[in-house]
Amino acid sequence: MSIHGPDDNRTSFHPLPEECKDAAAVNIKSREDLNTVIVGGAALEDLANSSEENCRFCPYMVGCDLFLNAFSEDWNRYSKSVCVVVHEWNSGNLQAYVGLVATRGNTDLDSASGRILGISEGLEVTKGDNISVVDAMPTLYSNNFQATWDTLIWRWT
Repeated sequence: MSIHGPDDNRTSFHPLPEECKDAAAVNIKSREDLNTVIVGGAALEDLANSSEENCRFCPYMVGCDLFLNAFSEDWNRYSKSVCVVVHEWNSGNLQAYVGLVATRGNTDLDSASGRILGISEGLEVTKGDNISVVDAMPTLYSNNFQATWDTLIWRWT
C-alpha cells in the first residue's frame, strides 16, 4: 500500500493484518457507542466537542449554537464570525448591508455595533432578526465586515 503526497512523493508501507483488525474493531466500537447514545435520546449537540480544530472545516458551524458559543478571538482566525441582532437592513443603492448588534463571536463585543457589507439582496431579514455570519472579512473599520463568496449566513427562527 502506498500514499501519494501533495509534494509528489510516494510513501509505501505494509500494514500488518493484526493492526488492520485492531483499527477496524476500534471504528466499529465507536460507531456502536454513538448509535447507543443516540438511541438513548441524546441530542447530537451533546456529542459535539467545539474546538478550533474540530470546527475549522465543519460545514454546519453557521447554524451550530455550540460553535458560536465557543468561538473566540483565541482561535486566531483572520475571518470574523458573529451572531448578531439586525437593527437595520438596506438593500438599495450600490450594496446591501445589515446593521447589527453582535451578541457573540470572535470580535470585540464591547464595540459590537456595525455593518456587514456585501450581503445578497435576496436575504430576507427584518429588524430584530437573529442571524449568524461565519467567515466575513474584517475591513478598515473595526465594526464593519465584508461578506465574500464563502461567507455563510444563517437566520435563526
